[in-house]
Amino acid sequence: WYQRRVHGKQWYQRSAVFLLFFFALAAAQESPCNDYAVNDCTQDPDAEFLAFNTGSQLKCQKHCEIEEECLFYAFHKKPSQNVDCHLFKEPFSVYASHCDVRTGPLNQSPPAKCLSPDENSCEIEQHENCNLWGKIIESQLASPDVSTCEALCKINQGEGCKYWEWSRERKTCNLYDSGEKQCNIAFGPSDGAPGDCGITEQPSSTTEGSTASQGTCGITCQK
Repeated sequence: WYQRRVHGKQWYQRSAVFLLFFFALAAAQESPCNDYAVNDCTQDPDAEFLAFNTGSQLKCQKHCEIEEECLFYAFHKKPSQNVDCHLFKEPFSVYASHCDVRTGPLNQSPPAKCLSPDENSCEIEQHENCNLWGKIIESQLASPDVSTCEALCKINQGEGCKYWEWSRERKTCNLYDSGEKQCNIAFGPSDGAPGDCGITEQPSSTTEGSTASQGTCGITCQK
């Protein structure tokens, strides 16, 4: 009986270690800008040059990778008219500048790099068309720009702010007690499969003109 109890305890300990490792690995695989999103976007008429159905985000990214004009893609999880993959030839920062709403998580060092992402980098892995599930703790705060809204969330973190929402048109900011959301559209760079942009340690040095390895964040990928 004693041996069974000891073995049972050891099994629970090993299981706990495995679960901790699993959750740590999952966190490490999350993109640095995964919690940032845009809404209410009016894109340039000629920005999107190709749209078709692929059935998966990975296939959509692969099509973007082989198309010379493609700078980023948008994959629709619930597509309309059976078209889930959209390829764009304008920079993602230009696309985002045509969106009325921007959202993001509490950031201890604003402004976040995700608000002005490098092209063809992990920072483009953001979202669109999101429903926010958190409770609004402050609404319609005057905010002339997105950086101010982000800073307001940090100022109000003691009141429970964990997520913010900024409107370009109204110049206002809403603060939420949770970053929980559901998004229909996922963006990604032309290089690097979905999930490759994990938060990993950067290499100590790179040579001029070298190509960053997939999965290394903060380093712009090159074709």
